[in-house]
Amino acid sequence: MTVAAALSIFLLGGVLGAAIAWFAAHSFSQRTIESLLERTKNELRDATATRASERVSELVSPVTEKLGEFDRLLGELLGRTNQLENATLNLTTQTSTLVTALRNPTRWQSLSAFAPIANPVAVPWGKKAFGNYLGPDTAAWQEWDASILMRRRAYPGAILIDQGQADQFLAEQLHPEALEAAAAVSGQALTLRRHERYDHSYWFIQTFIADHLAHHAKTLL
Repeated sequence: MTVAAALSIFLLGGVLGAAIAWFAAHSFSQRTIESLLERTKNELRDATATRASERVSELVSPVTEKLGEFDRLLGELLGRTNQLENATLNLTTQTSTLVTALRNPTRWQSLSAFAPIANPVAVPWGKKAFGNYLGPDTAAWQEWDASILMRRRAYPGAILIDQGQADQFLAEQLHPEALEAAAAVSGQALTLRRHERYDHSYWFIQTFIADHLAHHAKTLL
């Protein structure tokens, strides 16, 4: 073997060795970075979920307190104390209405709802919202599910719920039968009325709102 050939082999081997070493180091570094990123992402997700759960409580508590103050002021105007449900809450956020009352049963004396999401932990809307706001721990979700709360403990008064049978969200998202099942377990006084040809629109609410006002008046006045 000539000196030139030996030198060529030596140089070629050195280049290949360097290339192999570089690729190995690069691969190891990439795996390390990916592992660190994944660990950091998991830690951030867990911390975010914990903080999100705390934040939900922080957001809900002042609303509940303000509604309580509104309740007290209205009670004074009508010569009664702690006897009025906030009608705006009832009309605008049906699921929140049920959850707020079931979580604070001594504060709200009359309760009704139109087409609420009865069992959010089991439907796409609820899973998406709870997953984003409360994190992956499904046990935490249950504290904000009306049917689960009702199953654990009955609300002390009668509840009126109206549901349209032509509601486009009925089958996939609303599941009012979950409330009926929960009421059967806890002994909740529940009137759940189903109406043919009514959907999820405000026309539905307009049609039956008088019944809800009468329901509250019967309890409060």
